[in-house]
Amino acid sequence: MGNVVLHTINVILIYFFILLLFRCCDRHKKQHNRNQITHIGLALLTCMFFAVHPIASEVVNVISYREDLLAMAFLITSFLFFLRCKEKAFQQIPLNTSLEPGEPGGFALSGPFYKSAVFLYTSAMAAYFFALFSEESAIVLPALVFSFDLLLNARIKVNGRSSLHTICKTVLEIMRSPFLLGYIGVSIVYLVVRFFVLQNPHEKIVYPAGSFFVNMLTATKVLGDYIANIFLPLNLHADYHVLYLKTPLALSFVIPLFILISIAIIAIRLGKKQEWDKGDYKGVSLCPPVKKNVFPA
Repeated sequence: MGNVVLHTINVILIYFFILLLFRCCDRHKKQHNRNQITHIGLALLTCMFFAVHPIASEVVNVISYREDLLAMAFLITSFLFFLRCKEKAFQQIPLNTSLEPGEPGGFALSGPFYKSAVFLYTSAMAAYFFALFSEESAIVLPALVFSFDLLLNARIKVNGRSSLHTICKTVLEIMRSPFLLGYIGVSIVYLVVRFFVLQNPHEKIVYPAGSFFVNMLTATKVLGDYIANIFLPLNLHADYHVLYLKTPLALSFVIPLFILISIAIIAIRLGKKQEWDKGDYKGVSLCPPVKKNVFPA
């Protein structure tokens, strides 16, 4: 019963996550109001698909997997707080300006935004902290936040154009952003507590077949199998017996690797085809410093 309740909470969180994700993405477009109904429909479809997909039953039906449900709930909650803070930052910025905070004639972000940003930031860090202590696989969240910010930052594309300089500049700014630094800091705290404070003296970290290389090959195979099960959930189990891979020439490694590379290429191609309005702003950091200048009338 407890797992069912947690799964239901995760379904609700998925709905708000997808909805807020679309709202943040659509900030760069002028058809935001017209797309709201479509976004609600897609969010509902996504959360319904997540609710009934057979692969989720592996976690719901096994009580010992409750840590997966808890970690997901806290991870999505943290990501939601991050997206909400980003959305509120976007709301402070006029769409039809190329000025940035700090530039002559630039604009100011309101005081209430910073008060709200502090609350959202603290809540995001706390949720990520609880996600890590629910299951350490939640440590992927900083990478997810970095990827999201990199792909959707307006500086990467201005009027449909991009350059290596703008991408490198964006990467450096994201690396210095308060959220990413906060997530990295929480991760370091967790690792210190995990391996020094709560260390089990009898615990030994042993890679499959005693090799890190074998571990990476097997991990690629498992990830590919998981993606395949999402589309073809035909052979699901509560527990899996994984055969270790010792050579990259095995088809069970080559095929999943090909699938993962294809997904990455398709995602990049779709991103390049995305149309950006010529009047969009060049982009701002998540929580830029307060400036006294105001946007000219």
